[in-house]
Amino acid sequence: MSDHCALVVKNRMIDWGPRPFKTFDVWLKDRGFKELVKKAWDVSVHSGNSLERVKNKLKGLKKELKQWRDDVFNSEKVKKQQSIEEIEAIDHCDDDGSLQEDLRVRRIQLLSDLRVMSERENAMIKQKSRVEWIEKGDMNSKFFHSKLRWRRLNNEIKGLQTNGVWCEEPDRVKSEVRKFFDTRFEAQPKLGVNLDGVSFSTISTVDNDMLCSMFSEPKILAAISQCGSTKSLGPDGFNFNFIKNNWDIIGANMISVIYSFYESGYIPKGCNASFITLVPKRDNLSTLNEYRPISLVGCVYKVISKLLVNRLKRVLPNVIDKNQTAFLSGKSLLDSVLVANETVDFLKKEKQKGVIVKVDYEKAYDSVDSDFLVYMLRRLGFKDKWIKWIKACLTSATISVLVNGSPTKEFRLKRRLRQDDPLAPFLFLIATEGLAGLVKEASRIGVLEGVRVGYNCVDVKLLQFADDTLFFC
Repeated sequence: MSDHCALVVKNRMIDWGPRPFKTFDVWLKDRGFKELVKKAWDVSVHSGNSLERVKNKLKGLKKELKQWRDDVFNSEKVKKQQSIEEIEAIDHCDDDGSLQEDLRVRRIQLLSDLRVMSERENAMIKQKSRVEWIEKGDMNSKFFHSKLRWRRLNNEIKGLQTNGVWCEEPDRVKSEVRKFFDTRFEAQPKLGVNLDGVSFSTISTVDNDMLCSMFSEPKILAAISQCGSTKSLGPDGFNFNFIKNNWDIIGANMISVIYSFYESGYIPKGCNASFITLVPKRDNLSTLNEYRPISLVGCVYKVISKLLVNRLKRVLPNVIDKNQTAFLSGKSLLDSVLVANETVDFLKKEKQKGVIVKVDYEKAYDSVDSDFLVYMLRRLGFKDKWIKWIKACLTSATISVLVNGSPTKEFRLKRRLRQDDPLAPFLFLIATEGLAGLVKEASRIGVLEGVRVGYNCVDVKLLQFADDTLFFC
């Protein structure tokens, strides 16, 4: 038996379609960049509310930056090669002893320009490689090149298995990807869950007033500063490094967006668009179930979401059951691990019988129904104004799936949470609070009996670790 494996070697370029626009941090260091941004931003846009005006301004700015990028950065490879050739020609003159003073000065200038171009190229490669654990130290272009190449090869979708047939045609693959996620995110039929007889903790009037109060400018700036400057870009193509460095130009419009959302509770079409990027869970994938979808949302929506999160996480500890230990201040996942370990140890030592059931939510955020989430918000005592804001964030979302860097056709997210939305973890806790209320009600009427641990007979019947749940009985 031969221990050799057959190989299929293909040498062909596949065009997966246009790639979305992206800004790079190195652009911010260019002398003419800020002036270009200001000139493009000041072009008046009168149609729509504040959100639509900012969206259109970003769209116009993107068009100007594309042209500027092509003129300044994309032509640098040619300029770099020309500079190297000119330096070599000057060096030949130096070898012949015929080097004039003006050529010597010219050589110094060319070397300076060459160094600047090399630093720009290295900075762009470093940002593309997504290596964030190296903050200081010597630039290692070869390392970043290899990390970038490895990441692209690892994340690349070579093709898909559809109806038992392997397909590599870009249009067909993108169509299948869109169809898969459109089906996955579609609204499910009503399950008829009724929790009207279950009691829940409710937030206070003071907390409700805080949630629905006006957003102040310092709070808006604090929310923006909390957003990672170099995180992956959404459909708008701008990261928060760009927002922070050009705040003196775009800040007034961004603040007016927040005030407009506060008054209307409305997000216009196209202002809450997002990408889904597919991260492989293992090697040699053939179906879309084997990819982990991560959402990339735009900067404007992320500021709104971050403001709501900063308020929501202050009141959640007052209404979320003590058995939930994820995403809440003052609690740790290890708390539940410790309680579970002590409970099992107690049952063993006391030689008592018990049942432990572990439940894991499959695709947890994708399974949250927005109607049930709104129902739980009302049961927990949130005001209608706050609920209107949350509904706007959920119902205005649209999605395109990135297939090898190129987006599919856009489709609307139907009543689901998004993976990278700052609101998602906290809204998920509110949805799962319905389960905690059911367990408490079952215990009250004697349907479920938990494990009583220790001399104080601490009743342990439910532990929730975000999307993992343990039942003890």
